[in-house]
Amino acid sequence: MKAENAEFWAAARNVAEIPRPRAPEIAVAGRSNVGKSTLINRLTGRKRLARTSATPGCTRGLIFYAIGERMVLVDLPGYGWARRSVAEREAWKPLVEGYLSKRRVLAGVLVLADIRRGPQEEELQLAEYLDAHD
Repeated sequence: MKAENAEFWAAARNVAEIPRPRAPEIAVAGRSNVGKSTLINRLTGRKRLARTSATPGCTRGLIFYAIGERMVLVDLPGYGWARRSVAEREAWKPLVEGYLSKRRVLAGVLVLADIRRGPQEEELQLAEYLDAHD
């Protein structure tokens, strides 16, 4: 998908900061440093739309990228090991769970896994959570 009109739209570090919906959303989830931001850049054809880093845990909230008026990609904070405080990482759980369970425009969730390790316990738990919440 070449998306010249892809742009950063909003960021939310808590549930109150989640923006009002504007289009169907696809969330991108996975471990810290699995390549969520890189995937967003590849899908949109933009090299620097989503920030990438070799340091795990740089996505510190929900990051919304509008693809014109058609759809929104949402970069979720990574789970697993991240170079952030325990308190900060624990604050991500209610944010992500609140978003995933209550966002009516959420059309799907892409769960990325490291092919070298296969699905780990966190990916399986996320899949169960998503299945339980449709």
